[in-house]
Amino acid sequence: MKNSIYHMYSIPRNRIGENLTQFEREHILNLSGDADLSPSIFPKRFHQFSFVEMNSTYIELVDGYFYNIGRSVGIGGFLLFVLALMNVSLSVFMFYILPISKIKYFDFLFFLILILILILILIFYMVFKNIKAFQYYEFKGYYYLPIRFNRKTNKLYLYSSDGEQVERKPNQLVFAISANKGFLDAKDYALSAFELDKDGIIIRHYSIGQSSYHLENISQLWEFIRVYWIKGPDPLMPKHIKDHTTIYDRKSYLVYCNDVKNKEAKAIDSWRRIRLSHDRNIFFEILGFPFDVLHFLGRRACLKYRTIPQWSAEIETRNICEENDFCQINSKNNYHYKYFSIEENK
Repeated sequence: MKNSIYHMYSIPRNRIGENLTQFEREHILNLSGDADLSPSIFPKRFHQFSFVEMNSTYIELVDGYFYNIGRSVGIGGFLLFVLALMNVSLSVFMFYILPISKIKYFDFLFFLILILILILILIFYMVFKNIKAFQYYEFKGYYYLPIRFNRKTNKLYLYSSDGEQVERKPNQLVFAISANKGFLDAKDYALSAFELDKDGIIIRHYSIGQSSYHLENISQLWEFIRVYWIKGPDPLMPKHIKDHTTIYDRKSYLVYCNDVKNKEAKAIDSWRRIRLSHDRNIFFEILGFPFDVLHFLGRRACLKYRTIPQWSAEIETRNICEENDFCQINSKNNYHYKYFSIEENK
């Protein structure tokens, strides 16, 4: 996954009451069918840093907004500060300094002021986009919205933003790849589950896993889920990784699980999670560094007001992992990422 810095402006749409888009109808997905289990140098499946845990009973993923927490607060707050500062500076110059000074070249000065006004309009546009993103990302009171795929009950368990927990069979949902408009109208792809009424109108919309500006990443995330659903956890186990396995091949196995138990108690935890979205791509790490700093500040502020979701006792009893399950993987016993290596937890 190689998300650009523009990923921070992507805004999810409120889909309730709408129909599926033409793009979604062309990208409807199916959990059934044969799964391709042969990873190549360009893997046909990818965990997309979206998993919480995996065992023989179920897999649990984060929702699409998990990595965006605090992004609109940090970046939007900074843009508001810049907007206010530029407005004050421009007003002081035009109404106080300019009338009492004897400045020549007014044509050049007028052109300069016009440029500044255009910059202000651009900043205002970005502020507006972040305010819209704030409504979706930051008003959600939960740290993440979990989604479970249970192979033994053949059902999905989904957590909504208002705290409602629902249980659905796969044939009660429509899975599709959605495309939201990001900055400069770039497409931000995401894996979605829709619940439709008899007229095909969306009555529920769930975002599954982290989004990406690369369509193939979302397709590979879906293939990862399909492999688990059809074949079980064994083909995805990190035990299949050999010393000579390339970094691309490693993405075909579950070598990363999100730690969602402590709500990023340490600041370094938030920073690593933000930088993880660049997948150790040096170019994007450098390019996105100033935006990541703002995202980090906003994330630390927003986490104070987030609560960790808790499944009901009824749902937990339907998702019991066997005591001697050798395929149980979570953040405690999985690999951990460093900048130039993936190492097994000791």
